[in-house]
Amino acid sequence: MVPFSDLGDAPTSGTVYSLVVLAAALAQRGGQVSIACGLPERMEADGVFYEPCDSEARLIELARARYYDRVIVVGHAVNALSEAAQGIERCDYWLHNWTAFPDLLEQVTRFGFQQVFCVSPYHLGYYLVHSLRHPILWRRLAYVNNPVDARFFCLRDAVESTEAEEIHVAFIGYPSRGKGFDRVVEMMEALSRLTPRPCVLHVFGDARLYDDEDNSQLDIPVYHPVVLHGSVSRKQLYPLLSTCDFAVSGLSGSETFCLSLLEAAACGVVPVTINSGGQVSFLNAKNSIIAERVLDLPARILACFEDKQVYAARSKVATSIYSNFEPTVLAEQWLRCVDGRGASGFGALKRLRVFICFVASRLRRALWMIVK
Repeated sequence: MVPFSDLGDAPTSGTVYSLVVLAAALAQRGGQVSIACGLPERMEADGVFYEPCDSEARLIELARARYYDRVIVVGHAVNALSEAAQGIERCDYWLHNWTAFPDLLEQVTRFGFQQVFCVSPYHLGYYLVHSLRHPILWRRLAYVNNPVDARFFCLRDAVESTEAEEIHVAFIGYPSRGKGFDRVVEMMEALSRLTPRPCVLHVFGDARLYDDEDNSQLDIPVYHPVVLHGSVSRKQLYPLLSTCDFAVSGLSGSETFCLSLLEAAACGVVPVTINSGGQVSFLNAKNSIIAERVLDLPARILACFEDKQVYAARSKVATSIYSNFEPTVLAEQWLRCVDGRGASGFGALKRLRVFICFVASRLRRALWMIVK
C-alpha cells in the first residue's frame, strides 16, 4: 500500500491507485478514513489512517472496535472473507473487476452488502441486466467512476504527426490474453503491413500480476519493434507515455473502467480501443479511435496519424476527459451514496437510465456485427 503523497513514486495497480486517491479526497472533505492493509505499523499520511491488517480476524476487530460508519470491501479482498465476516455491520462492496453474476449474487447474500459499487456505467449496466430477476441485488447496485490524480500528467508535445518517421503505440497493463495483449500484437502486425513507417509497440507492465507466476504473453512472436519498459511509477510513466502517438487497451472487452486509456488521454495521447468495456463510458469518435472490431483499427490509426488536423483535434478533446473524474467531485458522489443524502444515495431513476443506455448500446453493437 502506498500513501497518496508517494503515489507517483511506486508502481501500483489501478485498484490500489483508485483507493488511495479516493481516500485522500474523502479525508480532504473532512471524512475520517482508514485503509486496512498489509503495512507492519499504523501510520497516518495525507489525512488517511493506514491500519495493519494481516487477517480476517484483524479486520473484524477493527470494524467492531473503531465504530466506522461504513466498511467498504475493495476488489479481490472479498475472496479473503469467510462466514466470520457476516457480523460486520454497514458493509458495502467496491467491485473493481468482473465477477461472474452467480458469484456476486452469492457474495451479496452471504455477507449482506448494503450496496455494490461498480466503477463505470458500462460495468453497472452489465450487472443490472443480469439482476432483473433478482430485485435484492438490483436495488443495491450503484456506480461511481474511478477518480484520477492529475498531479503528474505530462502533456504530449504538439508535433506534426505527418513529419514523424515512426508510429509509437503504448500498451499499459498486464500483457496477457485477458487484457487483450494478443489482439494488440495482431493489430500492430496489421498496421505494419499498411505503412513503410516502423510501428513501435511500447509495453508498460510487468509479466507478473497478483503473484509470482508469469502468465503473460510477452513470448508472443512479433515482427515489429517492441520496447519493454516493465512496471514503472507514474512519475516515470507519464513522460514516456507522452512521447507516444497512441495508447491501446481494452481490445478483449475485459475492462471495467480502463484507467490506462484515461491517463493516456490526459497526456494528449490518442486512445485506441473497441466498443466494448468500461472505456466506452468516456471514449467516443471525437476523442479516440474506437471501432467495433479490432481488424478495423489499423487503417483508422494510420488515417489519423497521417492527418495532422484530425490527430490534433482528437488529442485536444482527449486531454479534457479527465476533468470529469476529479477526486473531490467523485468523493462527494461517494458521500451521497453511503450517507443516503439527496435522492437516496444512488436513485432508482438513475439506475434505470444506466440500464436503458447499456441495453441500447449493446443492441446497436450486436446489430452492427450481424450486418457486417
